[in-house]
Amino acid sequence: MASPVNSEQWAVNSQPSSAEIVGYGANEIWVDVDAASAGMLVMSEVFYPGWNARVNDRAVEVLRANYLFRAVEIPAGASRVKFKYEPVTFTVGIGLGAITILALAGFGIWAQKKSGTSQ
Repeated sequence: MASPVNSEQWAVNSQPSSAEIVGYGANEIWVDVDAASAGMLVMSEVFYPGWNARVNDRAVEVLRANYLFRAVEIPAGASRVKFKYEPVTFTVGIGLGAITILALAGFGIWAQKKSGTSQ
């Protein structure tokens, strides 16, 4: 379960910071951030389980911000943030699909050998 963001911890900072989306795909988002101080990057994208994040190639927790959005903690300075959607259900589905295909192929080979030996 995602942790909620403690908004009191992250007071508004008057120093300018910037964030630019540099890549956006069906399952991935890359953001370049230049932060004057450590803080939060809040994406106006709906929070949903299965999203993972890396800040400067280090795994970080995806937090729930404002009950609806995704957020990650970022350090001061320049950072590359990568969000990737990797739901567990998709991975389980791929595994079950592969097992099913192998089982059907094995059954087909077995059935073909059995019918070939009885003739």
